[in-house]
Amino acid sequence: MPIVASIILPSLRPERLEECLQSIDQYTAGIDYEVIVVSPFDVKPHPNVVHIKEDDPGGTVKATALGFQYVRGEYVITMSDDCRVTAHWLANMIAFMRPHDKEIFEGGFVHVALSGRYHPGGVARPSYCGKEFATLPCIRKDKAELIGGFFDYPYYQNWYGDPDLSLRVYRAGGTVAICPNAQILVSQNAPGDRINKENREKYYKRDSAAFKERWGTTVLTPKSSVSWPMGFSKQPSAQENKAY
Repeated sequence: MPIVASIILPSLRPERLEECLQSIDQYTAGIDYEVIVVSPFDVKPHPNVVHIKEDDPGGTVKATALGFQYVRGEYVITMSDDCRVTAHWLANMIAFMRPHDKEIFEGGFVHVALSGRYHPGGVARPSYCGKEFATLPCIRKDKAELIGGFFDYPYYQNWYGDPDLSLRVYRAGGTVAICPNAQILVSQNAPGDRINKENREKYYKRDSAAFKERWGTTVLTPKSSVSWPMGFSKQPSAQENKAY
């Protein structure tokens, strides 16, 4: 059967990766998919998992771009190892995307924070100059290639892959929309690791300057025109919280 969706999953944390893969195993049914794990460590066997060894980790954007080279699905999705998926997450997203197959269309998952820099239960709706971008993006592979690729490495190393993708969609006359019934839970208090911390610090100024050069401003700074408004209408259920 043709692969419908390719999920690119960079990781530097074996335990968090295993938990993420278990949630994908549990809640993904009815869709032919593959998970492309990009990591410097070996990965336990899992259904549908393709492991790409990254011997010299150099940032999330770099790892995601490496994974994109191996994508076989119609649609490409990326997430991090602190994500946990929910029931029907993928089937609902594909149903949301299908009517727009001939367009340049990017779908975003509802991003519910369980902990971390967002308030628990808050729904992150990031925007740039009033336009939403997808922090957990889904786009057809052929449409990503049409606008210059998925995450843009080596232009970026670790930051800004997701807003840059959405802005390239807008620049090409496309649309970015959040699928209201495709939800991913994110715990940003997950334990970090030395390499990830070093990459975040090492590449922040570099990637911020690159983003500013391309789009005229920077993201994630108080003086920018980017906002991260919070909503509290959706609270994770007890079952959803059990993943953590």
